[in-house]
Amino acid sequence: MQHGSHLVARAAWLGCLALLGARACAQGPTFTRFGIGCPSSTRNGGPALHNNGLPALGFPLQIDLTQAPPNGFALFILAAQRIAPLDLGFVGAAGCLLHVLPPVDLSMPTNAAGAAAVTFLVPNNLGLAGASVHAQWVTVALTTLQIGVSNGGTATLAAVLPALSNPTVIAPPSGGLGTQIVVRVRNGGFGNNPDNCCLRLVDPVTNEMSLLRVTSIVFDAATSEDVVTARLATVANRGGPVQANIGMMRGGGFSPPVNASTCLNTPVSAWVWEGTSLPGSGLMVPTSFVPTPSVNQQVVQFVYESASNSMYVDVPVYPFGNGGLYPPTSGVTSDAHGDIQCGGGVPNGHFDQFVETATVKPGCNMTNQTVAIEHAPQLQQAFNNVFGAGRLTITSETAGPLARIRIKPTNPACILLGGGGSLVVTQ
Repeated sequence: MQHGSHLVARAAWLGCLALLGARACAQGPTFTRFGIGCPSSTRNGGPALHNNGLPALGFPLQIDLTQAPPNGFALFILAAQRIAPLDLGFVGAAGCLLHVLPPVDLSMPTNAAGAAAVTFLVPNNLGLAGASVHAQWVTVALTTLQIGVSNGGTATLAAVLPALSNPTVIAPPSGGLGTQIVVRVRNGGFGNNPDNCCLRLVDPVTNEMSLLRVTSIVFDAATSEDVVTARLATVANRGGPVQANIGMMRGGGFSPPVNASTCLNTPVSAWVWEGTSLPGSGLMVPTSFVPTPSVNQQVVQFVYESASNSMYVDVPVYPFGNGGLYPPTSGVTSDAHGDIQCGGGVPNGHFDQFVETATVKPGCNMTNQTVAIEHAPQLQQAFNNVFGAGRLTITSETAGPLARIRIKPTNPACILLGGGGSLVVTQ
């Protein structure tokens, strides 16, 4: 947002916090969402509130609005207290529930994509640690004057950003998929939902990345740490073990069930995640932990292509015999990650996508082209369930020998700043 608007938002934030007074120290800065959006001449289930960053003292926090009426009007409300849900039927928006009332409100237009944002600099005041403020958006479609509301959000302030303790590796100490690791996070405040945390290994030399799927988060009251357990889900195509960095990110994740296709079956679920990196969370892990590709798998990397504003991966011919055909029980696992910048108030962000190993069903022998055609809709469904239809499009390009899966923003104003990931074929 513009600098002047930022100053207004900062003044509004300070005015709201002045009503709070000192609170007990919080475990860590957190932002939680509640309620649901109410449609107002829009799509994807109504306006949506998201946070970009965490309410850490002395750091910026951006609160975004998406899925609102394009080129409409938005009112951002910030309050120290929530109210009993107020039905807006008296203004023609029956079923739309308001959870907060001013003392602070900021008005602004929405852009052509139906988005807006406000940014606050959280005061670096230790007396505010543990305080919470609550936010919600109200939207108006200017063509119909129809009113809508977003879900709400609660920001709990804290003075200390999360920091990682030494990781502990669970057997096997080195190897392929399924290797587990435990990381203790001080002042994390993750809650107990594994989908809201993303853990990755990044090779500092090649920048190749392997994804760790978080399986549990348990708060240890004795040490005030979140105990995060994760298992290796995808493996970068390395020639041997090297030291790597653990990157930890926090945001909103979701594990939607994925509909089975004709010959590919996803037995667990897909996982899609969107959020921001935790400052200072980089940590070197032991050399013995970093995995090497197994003899029963082949790893193909996603390619970021700035010229086409997209990422793609070429599905290989089955590398373990069978005439190049994917036989029954063979599998395909994929993950992709990238950064999107749209401008004009559309939230920037990082996304991760992961599909558990999709196995070939009995009776099927699939070409790599067929794998691409059937796998791409599974990826698309996972993205749509989290981001809303149309933000990112996943297509199959299967002309001739080509078996390419491509991920591309659909909004012409959005730019993919970079990305990567891998597709793993197993026998």
